[in-house]
Amino acid sequence: MDMKVKKGEKCFECDRYYDRHIVVDALILKDKKVLMILRNKPQHKGYWALIGGYINWDETVEQAVEREVKEEIGVKVRVKDVHGVYSNPDRDPDGVQNVDISFLCEIDDENFIIDPVEVADVRWFSLDNLPEKIAFDHRKIIVDYIDKIRKYEI
Repeated sequence: MDMKVKKGEKCFECDRYYDRHIVVDALILKDKKVLMILRNKPQHKGYWALIGGYINWDETVEQAVEREVKEEIGVKVRVKDVHGVYSNPDRDPDGVQNVDISFLCEIDDENFIIDPVEVADVRWFSLDNLPEKIAFDHRKIIVDYIDKIRKYEI
């Protein structure tokens, strides 16, 4: 019997997949505010989060973040730059070990059409007044951005 776990298969002992999945997040900024959604999905329901999700087959990470924003709040996003890569195995308190690529993004249209399955609300938050309940490690992603801009302020 072959005891090796093949790519894409679950381990027979620990029930985990051979690989870690990649997710993307949009750090949408405007006037020293960040756009966040109130999650309506079971995982982290009732917590504020950056907009994002899993990449699909045959799409780039940039296409994935554009698609996720369009699906969740109904607007087009412009990817400006990569903000960071977050791969701490403990980044999700539920034990899901996704690797996150976060992007600095901009939008022009604020006529949000939210997907009620995934999103309960969408709001701008001042970078100096973030909500208390933030999902995953999204507070760290935002704070890293704040630290980066403060480092270069004159």
